[in-house]
Amino acid sequence: MAEKNSTAISDALAALAAGDTARLQAVPGVGKRTAERIIVELREKVGVTLPDQAISVSRGDDPLSLAREGLLGLGYTLSEADELLDGAEGSRPEDLIAHALRSARR
Repeated sequence: MAEKNSTAISDALAALAAGDTARLQAVPGVGKRTAERIIVELREKVGVTLPDQAISVSRGDDPLSLAREGLLGLGYTLSEADELLDGAEGSRPEDLIAHALRSARR
């Protein structure tokens, strides 16, 4: 049984690392938006990275604009993204998105 759990954990980590929303959507009750949130919120916490999909930010990129684009990519509308980012704290897009997703749960 321990081997089965180890395989399940490895599969879950692989899904997080790959951003594989389809694999997470296979869980009953998990839709696309929830799967995307799981990936965004847990990827950093469990220490998985995407070696082939690094995001580079140049000096001219506005963190708020990048965070807004990230929320739009997660399926939020522009008005929802702006509302979630209103008052968000942080200097990096990742911090702003994390704050916005935490406030969306309330």
